[in-house]
Amino acid sequence: AIQARLESFVVELVGQLPEIAHRWAGIFGSSPDDRPLAGAVPGRDGLWVAAGYSGHGNVLGFACGQLVATAIVGAVPAELALFDPARILG
Repeated sequence: AIQARLESFVVELVGQLPEIAHRWAGIFGSSPDDRPLAGAVPGRDGLWVAAGYSGHGNVLGFACGQLVATAIVGAVPAELALFDPARILG
């Protein structure tokens, strides 16, 4: 269904559907500001998140995972503030 809608959009946009040599579809999470969420979830004691890598999880996921793990054991890295879930979740 999604591919059919995409094809209809292409026809509407350019007037015809060109030959399609390759397709890709997938899901990735992102935040409204396109920065990951990594850290303690506000208002939920003991709940931590590391998500929303906008398709860059292979690069950012490992680094944010290390930052969150370090914070969980009690040494909150300054860099973690860049990804603070409170900026989105309140």
